[in-house]
Amino acid sequence: MTFISNVAGQVLMLRQRAGDGDQQLVVWDYHVVWLEWAEMGWRVFDPDHMATPDAESDPAAGVAADAYLRASFPALSQPYQRLAPCFRLIDAAPFLADFASDRSHMRTVAEDGTATWLQPPPPWPAPGRGHNLDRYIDMGSDGPGRVLMLPDLLRFVGAGAA
Repeated sequence: MTFISNVAGQVLMLRQRAGDGDQQLVVWDYHVVWLEWAEMGWRVFDPDHMATPDAESDPAAGVAADAYLRASFPALSQPYQRLAPCFRLIDAAPFLADFASDRSHMRTVAEDGTATWLQPPPPWPAPGRGHNLDRYIDMGSDGPGRVLMLPDLLRFVGAGAA
C-alpha cells in the first residue's frame, strides 16, 4: 500500500474524480493507492484517478507509476510547497496483518453526542479491529514502511527525478 499525505495533512492532487475544474484538482488530507511491480514495470492502482487521454484506460491494469506520479502531482512553487506529497510505502503482508480503521475519522459528532457520516462509508466492512490509521498517514512519525518524497519515489519506480 502507499499512503499519500504530508506533515500538514494537505496534499494537492490532479486528475481525481472528486476534483474541481479542468484538471480535477483536489486537496486530500490523505489518499491511498496500490503500487505494484508487474511485467511492464511499476503500476499504480487508484480508483479515484482520471486517466489522461493518452494513458491506458483499463483500471484493472493500473497506470504506469511514472505517468501517474507526473500527472497527479504538479510542480509547486515555493508558497505552495506545504501541499507537496509524501509517500509511505508498506509491503502488503505487514499492512494486512496490522492495519485497522474503525472509520471514526469519517464522522462528525454534534454537541448532543450524535455522530453522522461526513460522507457515506464504503459498503465493505471496516478493516481490522480498532484504529491505527494515524500511524500510516502521519508522515512525520516512525510509522510502518518507509516515507519517500516525490523525487525519491520517481527514482524508485525508475523514472528519474521530477
